[in-house]
Amino acid sequence: MDLTVIGFVIAVVGIVLQLADAFPEHREVRKAIFLMSIGLFLGIVASAALGAQYQITGNIDRQFALLFGLAGLAAVFAFTAIFLPDVDRRNVAMSASLGSALAFCATGLFIVLGAVPNVTNQYSTDEIAVLADHAQRSGQKQLAIERLQELSNRAYSTTVKRQIAQRIREIEESQGQDQSGR
Repeated sequence: MDLTVIGFVIAVVGIVLQLADAFPEHREVRKAIFLMSIGLFLGIVASAALGAQYQITGNIDRQFALLFGLAGLAAVFAFTAIFLPDVDRRNVAMSASLGSALAFCATGLFIVLGAVPNVTNQYSTDEIAVLADHAQRSGQKQLAIERLQELSNRAYSTTVKRQIAQRIREIEESQGQDQSGR
């Protein structure tokens, strides 16, 4: 999703909350959040208009995104609990925060324990593609298929997955022809 769209949605939610006078007991906090959301949106629009480019290096895999989301949930619930005046609601928010923190720890533990040493875990998707190409050119077709399957597992786009599947079929067909020609 485009950063401008995300900023716009945040600003619209801030405007709706401000106009609806939601949470009247937190009027000052809501006003600060509203002004920050408008500032965020205007900053994003200005940077987009000026052609700013954001370079994000490295691979963000699904496991990292899951851990980041769980940590974010724990933080949101904890901050919510801090500002809630009602003791019962505060306890519920703190319980949710604790649950998210425990889920974060459990997920991290399962990721670490389930981590199977695999050569391809060390490489980016571009490097795995290069390894697959090299394996195919050097006649190591089974290794090329394994690398392409790893690429397919990492791919999010169905178009890319179809292209990789087509390439795997082509390698398997050429592998079958090589074996029948012997």
